[in-house]
Amino acid sequence: MKVLIEVQYIHYNTNSLNQGSFPINSFEYEINPDQAAAVSAIRFIRELKREHPGMKIRKVSYNTIDITKIVIDEIKRLDDEIIYGPDDLPF
Repeated sequence: MKVLIEVQYIHYNTNSLNQGSFPINSFEYEINPDQAAAVSAIRFIRELKREHPGMKIRKVSYNTIDITKIVIDEIKRLDDEIIYGPDDLPF
């Protein structure tokens, strides 16, 4: 299964839009479609950040459904986990 993901961002004071059709896990999509789409969107955003370092995300959507907050919160959590380590350490 594929969804259309659109990412609007600012890079060097220029509004930009990148979009594409990306595969998602259909089982996860049935359980929580927003979270399943967010996983693919985060992969796409990571690729964009390699090409456009310093970009600021304005809006993320899949099939016209806004998932900006989910994506930004998840990226922040993943970045914090890289810097500080996972929260569920046994010690």
